[in-house]
Amino acid sequence: MVARFHQIPAEPSALLREFQFNDADDTNSPLADINLVRAAKSLGFKAKFIADTTDKLSEHVLPAIARHFR
Repeated sequence: MVARFHQIPAEPSALLREFQFNDADDTNSPLADINLVRAAKSLGFKAKFIADTTDKLSEHVLPAIARHFR
């Protein structure tokens, strides 16, 4: 969705294969976070993982992909 907004071609199925995401993965695992950052960087985005509270959201560069519950 973010890639499409920025008109960057991205094939979801290719990203899923390349970065080893699958439905069986625990989306709360650190590996899922690392692979999401790697996938974003492979598309040319600046990306990093930050674990923070919603109170401090205004201190970070946006747009961002966020997960509310961990």
